[in-house]
Amino acid sequence: MKRLILIVLLTVLGRFLPGQVFFSEDFNLGIPASWIAQNGGSTADTWMGTTGGFAGQYLNGTEFVFVNSDAAGNSPTICLDELLISPIANTAGQTVVLLEFDQYFRHSGQTDTGFVEVFDGLAWQQVAVFSTSLGTFGNPNHQAINVTAFANAAMQVRFRYNDGCAWAWYWAVDNVVLSAPLSSDAGAVLNGAIMNGRLFTSSALTSAETITMTVENYGADTLINIPVSFRVNAGPASPLETVAGPIPPLSSLSYTFTATANLAAAGTYQIEVWTDHNLDGNASNDTAFATRQQLPNLPLSLPLCQGFENAPDTVRTADFFAGISGLPELDFYTSGGAGGRLRTAAGTGFYNQGSRAITLDKSPTGSPNAINEVLLTYNMSAYDASQDLILFDFSICEHGDEVHPQDSVWVRGSDTSTWIGVRGWNSITGGVNGFWFTEAGIDLSATLQAGGQNFSSSFQIRLGQEDNFSATSPISSDGVSFDDICLSQIVNINTGISDISHPQNMDCGDSLLAVVLVVENFGLDTLVNIPVQVTVSGNNTFNMQDTLPGPLLPGATANLVVNQGSAFSGGNFTICAFTQLLGDSLQLDDTTCVQVALLAPQIANVSLDTLCQGDSASLQVIAPNPSYLYTWWDSLIGGNMLKTGTSFQTPGLLADTSFFVEANSGFVDGIGPEDNTFGSGGNYSIMSEGLVFDVLQTLVIDTVFVYPANSGTVVINILDGANNPVGTVSVAVPGPGRQAIPVGITVYPGTGYTMSGTGTSTGGLYRNDTLAVFPFLIPNALSIRNTINGLAMDGYYYFWYDWQVTVSGCAGPRTPVSVRVLDNAPLAGFSAAISQLMVAFSDTSGGTVQTWDWDFGDGNTASVQHSQHLYAQPGTYPVCLITSNSCGMDSVCDSLTVCAPLAAGFVAAPTGLNVVFSDTATDALSWHWQFGDGAVDSVANPQHQYAVDGKYEVCLTVENACMQVDSICDSLLFCAPVVAAFSFQQMPGNGLEFTFSDLSSGTVVAWAWDFGDGGTSTLTNPNHTFTTTGNLNVRLVVTNFCGEQDTLFQTVQVVGVEAAIFHSLKIFPNPNAGKFSVQMRKVFGSQVSMRIYDLPGKEVWGVQYYVQGGNILREIDLASVAKGMYYLEIEVDGRRAIRRIVVE
Repeated sequence: MKRLILIVLLTVLGRFLPGQVFFSEDFNLGIPASWIAQNGGSTADTWMGTTGGFAGQYLNGTEFVFVNSDAAGNSPTICLDELLISPIANTAGQTVVLLEFDQYFRHSGQTDTGFVEVFDGLAWQQVAVFSTSLGTFGNPNHQAINVTAFANAAMQVRFRYNDGCAWAWYWAVDNVVLSAPLSSDAGAVLNGAIMNGRLFTSSALTSAETITMTVENYGADTLINIPVSFRVNAGPASPLETVAGPIPPLSSLSYTFTATANLAAAGTYQIEVWTDHNLDGNASNDTAFATRQQLPNLPLSLPLCQGFENAPDTVRTADFFAGISGLPELDFYTSGGAGGRLRTAAGTGFYNQGSRAITLDKSPTGSPNAINEVLLTYNMSAYDASQDLILFDFSICEHGDEVHPQDSVWVRGSDTSTWIGVRGWNSITGGVNGFWFTEAGIDLSATLQAGGQNFSSSFQIRLGQEDNFSATSPISSDGVSFDDICLSQIVNINTGISDISHPQNMDCGDSLLAVVLVVENFGLDTLVNIPVQVTVSGNNTFNMQDTLPGPLLPGATANLVVNQGSAFSGGNFTICAFTQLLGDSLQLDDTTCVQVALLAPQIANVSLDTLCQGDSASLQVIAPNPSYLYTWWDSLIGGNMLKTGTSFQTPGLLADTSFFVEANSGFVDGIGPEDNTFGSGGNYSIMSEGLVFDVLQTLVIDTVFVYPANSGTVVINILDGANNPVGTVSVAVPGPGRQAIPVGITVYPGTGYTMSGTGTSTGGLYRNDTLAVFPFLIPNALSIRNTINGLAMDGYYYFWYDWQVTVSGCAGPRTPVSVRVLDNAPLAGFSAAISQLMVAFSDTSGGTVQTWDWDFGDGNTASVQHSQHLYAQPGTYPVCLITSNSCGMDSVCDSLTVCAPLAAGFVAAPTGLNVVFSDTATDALSWHWQFGDGAVDSVANPQHQYAVDGKYEVCLTVENACMQVDSICDSLLFCAPVVAAFSFQQMPGNGLEFTFSDLSSGTVVAWAWDFGDGGTSTLTNPNHTFTTTGNLNVRLVVTNFCGEQDTLFQTVQVVGVEAAIFHSLKIFPNPNAGKFSVQMRKVFGSQVSMRIYDLPGKEVWGVQYYVQGGNILREIDLASVAKGMYYLEIEVDGRRAIRRIVVE
């Protein structure tokens, strides 16, 4: 049976049509000047160019233009109505005019719409609409629109985006071409979805695959009888076939070839189709290509463990069929348009081990509820579910993923069988995020039999995941990761080497004397007498063999020490171990190999010593390695350790004595937070909590520090990864605060160690609950990787701070050091005469001295009896003199302090009358300050508060370690700051005269008034008569004794005399029924006249009287007059005002 192949051309976007091109714009340099981006919205956001990124992956990977509602924001008042207008094109008289462009309308709601319009010479005509409501949105696509009906001498194209004043996403446009096609132009396109095949599955390609192409008419004429052909991998062409047509201009027709293609063998196929029309005016679009794969699917041999380490860094956001190099068994499917994705290298925390895993989540720009699925297809035709026991293991880490039916794993016996669910993620992880869980021992054989299925050549595992948000960290909002997908067969007899536990990386070379293997029984039978062979290659090569007697129960492990190795000086080695048990049918798990770098044992080179009776010898390692540990012993083997370090001062000796020094490539280091001052935290009393750590090299935990709540006993319990006790210490602490706890427990390489405080009686220990950043590392030695309760990702850190550890290394043989004891050694001594940096040293040794060796403590030496030495820098130096004679030597050391000339100096930083003084002298040890007001101080950098403004003579006297004294004095001005303030009051009279009062704080010695009308004053509280009215800015500048100034502006309203008089005039009620009152305030000694006139000007009421002082309140009765409008004229001392009165 023939099947239809549908193949997509990867370069569909951005087709170029030859013929007459009126304009063609790819926006690779942004929006050109000939195009217009017109902002019609309420924000500055409009059409813009971009440089890669953003939606570039959705168009053609180059620059484009877009308008972004997302960037504008979400508010009913934010609206986008943005225009992108092309240059003018003369298309008059053309037979066919074609508009082409690539576009991606990234919709969000029902309101945003994209319009494509052309100008027909009179008006804009709509030719395409993109919107959610019309369903015209989705994946990027190429548009070709016949706009011949609108051809004219001034044609333009306009892209208009309107977001409906609601939050939306964006519209991207690229490769806009307006052209008149050729008369005859046929082209080929391979269309449909790329689908690879996989051998021995239902999707396998056959030897008779059907090829379908699309014939495009890019020209202006209708096409008929178009010859077409195809070929595979540049092989022979298929016989010409004819597409009868007709195909109208700018349209297409799908055609399926009669001939078929043989794609049955595994491999990659390039399929090429083409048209061969003899009148075709453009050959550039006649041919199209696509690539297809038939994937291998060889029978699987178990065990298999897929850790995805062979996969490249990959991000996939669309369906693919075996699209990842190195993972031919993996397919990925995701819900269309939702933004689901697969990543193989998501970052730290996304891998159970190694540097690769499969992470499923949603891309940052995806829609909610992405459905992702990974299918793993394996050829398991060699296995029978009724006879073979096949187990399935995998590791999973959730990143905040909520519970959903899609969050599960399914299996099926073949790719056409029904899926059988075996696990849901939440049942494994319990909803705990950011931690890896391993689900082991899923019985696939029983699962398939229960579902009426069996293993086949297309057995499949399906890993599903539903997502709302993208996972950006191991504990972020969503997503899930998978690692270590393992299939294994359980048989009666199956053993192997599961680990080589010794030697470890960076062990001593002599550790090859004993290779420690972990032998594991993977089968169902109890095993005895298991033969094991070990091969070592690298800097040295040899073989070892041994037998594990057993019995070894099913699923059990046992250590086997193979003791036939040799000692080496170190180097790089590959150690492989394998079992050779008769009847073992599964050999893939028999062998384990490790690569280790072993260190060469170190031999210390030590100086010898000769001395007199009763004296001690100073022994020193010559050119010590700063990273090594050196220990001194009293015996070549065993004995007592006398001291650690690169030097050893012996006790007084009476006879020749030998000591022994051992070099070890280990080192001392610290790990963990140095103290508890980071983040937040407090005392915590659940002492079963603590820390989880892994050990890569044997080490001793010397000391840890704690912060107890009270006095009591601190208990430290260390357990290994299997919860077996390693060691316990109990230390009494005197009280709260930082306390050192000597531990002294040796810990060997292993993972999952814990340190807890069960038994502690201090009422709790301090723990941090924020900002701890795990892991804490000593590279290749120790890793504190988590808290016991798994809160490392939340920043918790429990109890044990500033670990001090000694990491064991490679110890060399002990080197003997012989000390010869002689009689009558000299007694070393010296004196020193110091003059600043110059020192004259005089030997004062007793006894007979033959040699002198001076060490001046700054790297310089001398070998004369008396010496002068000039030090380059002041300081305290350890000066040593070694004297010797034929019977021995003696040494003496003393600390010597030399000083440079002392120069007193200081700087003052005043803040008002509060002054901070800073000493600038170098090497001063004592200070005497005199502040000029009777006060003194003796600190280096005092702070002094002066009582009043003034000029003070400040003196500083300093003294250094050499008792040199120097003084300096300086006269300085100090003042309290002034703050300008004033008030003002209008004086009675003409309304222009004001009095001003200074309210400034501080000691003011000068005032500068500027009244805003040209007038000024330097008085403290001036009076001022303004020369103009209005709002005037009055400025006051005040100055203190130190010349410091402050300025204040206030606005003064100057209204003049009339405005002042009638400012308080009120008439109420108005309108009224004929009775009302007239009120004015603060009229003093004035002649007042009031008259009321009707509209023609006739006086209807009047009064005149003298006001002695105070306010005017006059009640007026016009009840006898007719209703209507009247005018009140009021005159005060010749100044007149008129107000309107309404009688109702």
